[in-house]
Amino acid sequence: MNGDGKSETRTGRNPHRAVATGSKARHLPNVPADNKIVSDNEGTLAFDAAPKKLAVIGASVIGLERVSVWRRLGSKGTILEALPDFLGTTDSSLQKEAAKLFKKQGLTIHLGVKIDNVKATDKSVSISYKDRDGNAQTLDADRLIVSIGRVPNTDNLGLDSIGLATDERGFIPVDGHCATNVPNVYAIGNVVRGPMLPHKAEDEGVLVAEIIDGQKPHIDYNCIPWVIYTHPEIAWIGQTEQALKAEGRAIGIGETDGFIKVIVDAQTDEILGVHIISANASDLIAEAVVAMEFKAASEDIGRRSLAAIRRRHYVHRNMPRLRMRLQFLQHGETRAVRQADIEQNGARRAFLRHAPRICGRAADDAAILQFVREIEQHLREVRLVLDHQARDGARARLPRGRRRSRGSLR
Repeated sequence: MNGDGKSETRTGRNPHRAVATGSKARHLPNVPADNKIVSDNEGTLAFDAAPKKLAVIGASVIGLERVSVWRRLGSKGTILEALPDFLGTTDSSLQKEAAKLFKKQGLTIHLGVKIDNVKATDKSVSISYKDRDGNAQTLDADRLIVSIGRVPNTDNLGLDSIGLATDERGFIPVDGHCATNVPNVYAIGNVVRGPMLPHKAEDEGVLVAEIIDGQKPHIDYNCIPWVIYTHPEIAWIGQTEQALKAEGRAIGIGETDGFIKVIVDAQTDEILGVHIISANASDLIAEAVVAMEFKAASEDIGRRSLAAIRRRHYVHRNMPRLRMRLQFLQHGETRAVRQADIEQNGARRAFLRHAPRICGRAADDAAILQFVREIEQHLREVRLVLDHQARDGARARLPRGRRRSRGSLR
């Protein structure tokens, strides 16, 4: 089918095909979305002004993002959610923290409601619903956003003409390599199982291309991160605590001020899930993605960062710069530096020598400043040696076959 609904037949030299038609907004029965007074999650982008009273049916990811934006622009937002839990797909600790913060910001959230009727006029909308106790309620608003999820865009594609069929929810069944039951036909993105996320669809597209090229790729769907761009942002990767408890897995949990939660296996220490709610959650989740992709343990994250032993604001503020310089010492030492007898781990030993005083209760700002200055002095000495050896032609004295390109540190 083309865009006009007419059937077309095309042939090509490449026998491989992929269905990637995406998804569309799900609508309430008998509640048409004119994208003026009643909008779906796509129509909210076309608001010409911030409504004074904004109602949202469905506490989905997109619905929360939209109401979070308009609340910051001055709207008074009310969310009506049919499920008994707020953000039911997320970790329970994340649910409680997010609900607390959003309510503090002025959002009104009603859970366990049942929508009875929606009446819209040219200027407002009225929603009749029953609350979680079964009592009839009415909510009047200037605009209504219906955000109850999305459905795969697979209708009217003529899939049956090639032997493809969808399941009861409209998804195309595929195997672990996105292959359908029809040879050389694949399906990716929002038309197949899994989260409706653009980066998930992108990974599947790359996977199919590599399969066609004869490679043997793999996607670990447990390592695909989620991000909700509210304020604060919410991000997570891996499994939730309640899901792991349902499986009977023994877990250990570490929490930091209620904003970051790491779930690990009590036996192997493997990271099973990371859940974050903070202003920079979308940045922080990237480190968790790398850790889970490489099957890291929680100890690996703890040892990878120097944050475990810095206790004072000065060190905390300057440590990223110091870490970059320490990495320069550890990985960028040339033969010329070794000949000058500048030890590779000098800075690290200086750090460890001062660590007990920094971590101890008696550590003061003077001790921390001394520690930082010693590292910086060591780094300055190494830099001087490098400059000196470069001027004297250290590269020319390297044995034949071991010379490196100009400027190389490896």
